[in-house]
Amino acid sequence: MKAILIDDELLALSYLEFQLLKMDHSILEIISKLTNPYDAIELVKHTKVDIAFIDIELPEINGIELAERMLEYNPDLKVVFITANQEYAVEGFDLNAIDYIVKPIRFDRLSKTMHRISEVITSM
Repeated sequence: MKAILIDDELLALSYLEFQLLKMDHSILEIISKLTNPYDAIELVKHTKVDIAFIDIELPEINGIELAERMLEYNPDLKVVFITANQEYAVEGFDLNAIDYIVKPIRFDRLSKTMHRISEVITSM
């Protein structure tokens, strides 16, 4: 499964990648880490992406709007929202997000998300 990570904070982006790589999930291949949300839209337009881990608070466009735009190009895209604020949770789930993770990302919480993703993929 091809994944992209989107966060405007490089440290948060690297930490998410580190946590994901620690997991024993051979199904996940991180194909890109992006700080610019518009680059993510372009990538989804031209590349098969299965899952996007998206920070909600991004410059110029928030993660909810970014997910909406990306889903226009890839309706099968699975979305996991990551943010420091819980206030967007309802909006995130309205987009059929697989999960919503509050920062700081804990390994055990991310592991539950990956388990949920595996279940969704297996049931398809």
